Amino acid sequence: MIVIVTLSMALTPAASALASLLMQEQDEVAEEMEEDFEGAGADVLMIGFSRFGQIASQILLAGGREVTIIDHSAARVRQAATFGFRIYFGDGTRLDVLRAAGIERAKIVAICTHQKEITDRIVDMVQAEYPNARIFARAYDRLHTLTLRARGVDYELRETFESGLLFGRRTLESLGVGDDEALAITDDIRRRDEARLALQEAEGISAGRDMLHFQPVRPEPTPLVKPKREVHHTADNDDTILSNTPSDGEAGAKIVGAE
Repeated sequence: MIVIVTLSMALTPAASALASLLMQEQDEVAEEMEEDFEGAGADVLMIGFSRFGQIASQILLAGGREVTIIDHSAARVRQAATFGFRIYFGDGTRLDVLRAAGIERAKIVAICTHQKEITDRIVDMVQAEYPNARIFARAYDRLHTLTLRARGVDYELRETFESGLLFGRRTLESLGVGDDEALAITDDIRRRDEARLALQEAEGISAGRDMLHFQPVRPEPTPLVKPKREVHHTADNDDTILSNTPSDGEAGAKIVGAE
């Protein structure tokens, strides 16, 4: 009884936090606001104002460009307003919303939504209705990058790619590698990645594995004590050993496709 009560008390804060988060997400999805697109229309129409879109919009605004931003989260629209941002509430998967937001005027449609299925829906709709629109899209991972390239978007970027490169570079520098060398290594990885993507577009996701850097495998040390009995490898033993060894389809695909 004491164990059960203790465990229950330990899990209560985490459970409460999770329940609160789930309720917040449900409320955010269900909550609606009045759609008011007065003053909308700019060189860039940005769809989605989560963490990726927020950073990208800063670059555009700092460069003196006007940006019309729409988001389907009422809470995010209100929060942005407290920081002085004018975000239009609207569902970017609806054609009437995009028209009201001034897509005809936009030189670039920047799709910064964080769900790849939503991104793909918007890409398909914009291409069908506005075939001359230039589309810049946020990619979820490597597979999504290949999907977006196959759709013919003008530019795509994996949401964690550049930050991962910078993180690795700074780590190298902190380990004593010179700034110029660390930068050269980073640039080389970027070039390798682009070359791999080109191969994968043509030959499939497993192409270009030889361009990856792998952790060197250290040989197992020779045992100091001779085994008391020899292991006779029968057909059954071999099957067991092979079944416990990761195949290319398991280990390889995880490394190549999980970026």
